[in-house]
Amino acid sequence: NSAAGASDASASAVVGRCSECRAPWDTHHGGRVCCVCRALVLVCDACDGSSQHGEYYCAEHAELRGVYFHFIDRFDAPALEEQAAGLRRLLA
Repeated sequence: NSAAGASDASASAVVGRCSECRAPWDTHHGGRVCCVCRALVLVCDACDGSSQHGEYYCAEHAELRGVYFHFIDRFDAPALEEQAAGLRRLLA
């Protein structure tokens, strides 16, 4: 029955994309959340495995990538000043 085959195919179709590499991906993992609002973010296993700090951004906060980080203890004072300047530019 071709109708049954079509519904089986659509049931297994990947409907999302990794927020990092845009590869087809539709599996949420509880630890892969936006570092700003904590919303679940689609991140594939390859990107999660290669991430140094596991900080991801949802679509609403994507513009903060590179200027906002949840864990700031790894940055020195000049890097923090650069981030602050980037955040001020976004607010302007």
